[in-house]
Amino acid sequence: MRHLIYLLEHNMIDSSALPLTEDNHELGQKIADAIGVRLDGWWEDMNAFAFTDIHDTKSSFVAKNLEDAKKKLVDMRARFSKAKKG
Repeated sequence: MRHLIYLLEHNMIDSSALPLTEDNHELGQKIADAIGVRLDGWWEDMNAFAFTDIHDTKSSFVAKNLEDAKKKLVDMRARFSKAKKG
């Protein structure tokens, strides 16, 4: 199982191919911990994890892996920052 989690964390396979299990929850929590957001669960219809930025924007987003989650969080925070200024 650790090998599967390693492959998912390093974007070597996509989490969308996996059914929701406790192991997927573990991966989702690792992603959330790595970027400082809350894991809300798995959105089956989107085949992605759901996260909430509890520290800054208070908004939610979905992502399939760590790289996707990082990009979406950075983009979301930038849009919120721009909106606050303008």
